[in-house]
Amino acid sequence: MSEESGNPGPGAELGPFRIGNRLGVGGMGIVFQALDTHLNRQVALKIITPHIGEDADFRARFTREAQAQASLDSPHVVQVYSFGEADGRLYIASQLIPDGDLGQMLHKHGRPPARIAVNLISQVADGLSDAHNAGLIHRDIKPANVLLRNREGQLHAYLGDFGIARQVGASQLTQAGGTVGTPSYMAPELHLGGEAGPASDIYSLGCLLWATLSGKAPYVGSTDYQVVMAHVEKPIPQLALTGPLAAEINRVLRTAMAKNPAERYRSAAAMRDDLKNVVRLPDDPTPARPADGAATTPVPAQPWSFAPLPTPTPTPTPTPSPVSQAPAAPAFQTPSPPPPSFSSTPPGGYHPTPTPSSSGSGGGSGAGKAGWVVAVVLVLLLAGGAVLAAVLISGGDDNGGGGGGGGGSSETAGPTDSGTGGGETGDREEQAAQALRDDIVADDPTTDPASADCIARGIVREVGVDKLVEIGVLTDDLEVNQAAGNPEDAAELVSPMLTVTFECIGSLIETPSS
Repeated sequence: MSEESGNPGPGAELGPFRIGNRLGVGGMGIVFQALDTHLNRQVALKIITPHIGEDADFRARFTREAQAQASLDSPHVVQVYSFGEADGRLYIASQLIPDGDLGQMLHKHGRPPARIAVNLISQVADGLSDAHNAGLIHRDIKPANVLLRNREGQLHAYLGDFGIARQVGASQLTQAGGTVGTPSYMAPELHLGGEAGPASDIYSLGCLLWATLSGKAPYVGSTDYQVVMAHVEKPIPQLALTGPLAAEINRVLRTAMAKNPAERYRSAAAMRDDLKNVVRLPDDPTPARPADGAATTPVPAQPWSFAPLPTPTPTPTPTPSPVSQAPAAPAFQTPSPPPPSFSSTPPGGYHPTPTPSSSGSGGGSGAGKAGWVVAVVLVLLLAGGAVLAAVLISGGDDNGGGGGGGGGSSETAGPTDSGTGGGETGDREEQAAQALRDDIVADDPTTDPASADCIARGIVREVGVDKLVEIGVLTDDLEVNQAAGNPEDAAELVSPMLTVTFECIGSLIETPSS
């Protein structure tokens, strides 16, 4: 009967349940697949560790919370069928979800496409909203506690394991089983001794979204202390800006994972509704990926295509940012006309604040500093245009790159690959290069995008982000400065611009023969 430490093994009986295979071990007990012999139904049976079950405070909380969970009626929360005590052991019997958990899926198959990740977390948010409405705080949202069912080619997510949940407003009873929560997914205020509530669950849900997008927890470290301090101090992780979908996901991450609980979504329902709006966006031209690039990738024959997704329908006219209930990221000026209804936001986890230098249009009196820079670039491109056009017509590649400017598409090596140390610095260089490139193309749509990309990256590499901000070409938020200015202030750009522009033109000309 005994498998280990007095725990029942396969074939043993506990009350009305016949024990089957062991499914997992948690801080409070062991979970088995079991047969409810009264109803002839397979269940997930958690048997509480004896020394924890003997604690009087725990038993009181176990009964109260099991009753609350059993009353939950949610399509995205694991249903509790029964609970009780048999042979001196506390147990709780729940719905058996057969296809493993999100953590196992990520480990086996890598991260899913961005819209599928958003879709899955919107389902979890729906379940969390139902739990909060029933008065329950989960306190341990993480990939291992999200179970998945593949039914007729569709992935359904269920929030489970409320083993350390408590009711809203209930007294904080002693946790006999150890640490409350998982440090990698806990809100900053919990690390600092604060009390769990709906806002801390929402933060954990934001961490879960990032883990699903990237295949890893938002903050890592060699010690728990390093992880804790990262949650408290480090910027919120962001996707590289590959298009409107990535920009909107970044906004959701910044709202859900705001360091200040008051700045997060007001409810799990608000986050759910926002996610459902985001999942309707079309995929970006380039697949969304973490800005730091350190993420797992899907493997062949991965199952992520099974997630149920609505057909994306682009909105023809501008609309307000989705979900009026959720705190909106501050708007700011974009370097080129944005797609309708979507606001572009920068990576790095900071809400941009408009400054006098970034909010002006420059008026109609002539080009500002950035306009002068773009004008020089366009003249230089025109000078090499005849040769370049001839090469492209004869079979050149529009996406050719390389050369001194690190050109090509946004996937090719550029300023972020030039030994800057990566991380936040690389993100700033990437954002600065994208802003310059977009402004060049916006000023003259006939400009070859590969040339503009190559030149923008080269200028950032040769001059540096800080210098571009200092002389007023870029604002503090790394947007192109459209305010009027004197081109003489940026005279030191002439030499690197000449070098970079002709190197990029030359690299594109040489590409077909390489």
